[in-house]
Amino acid sequence: MDHDLLEHARSWIAAKQHDLARTVPAPRWRKSVRGNEPRYTEESIPQAIVMKLARVASGLNAAKLLLDQRYLQEFSVLCRTLDELCEDVYFLSIGVYTDDVTDRHREFSNLFFQEEHEVEDNGQLQQSSRATVPRKKIRAYISNLSEDPSTHTSNMKGVGSLLSGYVHAAAPHIYEMLDPRSLEYQLAGITNNDLIVDHQHDYWNYVYRGVVACALATKALCDQAEFDDAFSFLKDFERVSGIRKNW
Repeated sequence: MDHDLLEHARSWIAAKQHDLARTVPAPRWRKSVRGNEPRYTEESIPQAIVMKLARVASGLNAAKLLLDQRYLQEFSVLCRTLDELCEDVYFLSIGVYTDDVTDRHREFSNLFFQEEHEVEDNGQLQQSSRATVPRKKIRAYISNLSEDPSTHTSNMKGVGSLLSGYVHAAAPHIYEMLDPRSLEYQLAGITNNDLIVDHQHDYWNYVYRGVVACALATKALCDQAEFDDAFSFLKDFERVSGIRKNW
């Protein structure tokens, strides 16, 4: 794993997120059930893209910390989150830059900005019921841009299914925590070097997807010159990496 390349890419993703955040109206302080909190007044799709990218950037930083300390189970859980965050950015950005914002995009945005709590008539706080746009619908929309939509959708579903065992703590995945010599559970980082190398390779994939997400978001929110710069960074990243895409 080329640590310098990935470090440079993570820094670029963070800088790009800050740049894109300045293209949308800033949050304003608003009174809520918990006091004054910053909120976007417009609650627009571009603002949703910016917020999702913030989690992509911070998630990649957190994943690197977990990987360095060999917490591979927790790293994989976070990678599943990064999968869906990047898909969300692809979904929203493609809708904007192709001028194809559908009712499903608007539904996604409305649900995304829904507050966690609401105040009932009696003044009591009530947990909001939160629905979501089905993941398969998001993946199908993204895949329609590929040469083979069916295979692309299947690949995205397969990656998510593989990592779900870490999210839900399935037994086959927990077995990876066993020390092969003592058969004791390793609770402060896994020492199996083969597993470490596998997850290091996986981390490259998620950084790559983060770069793709930033490039698509730039195409959606900025002018052609800005997108050309972002696309150039993406192509340079592929060239230096030897273009080992797996997404």
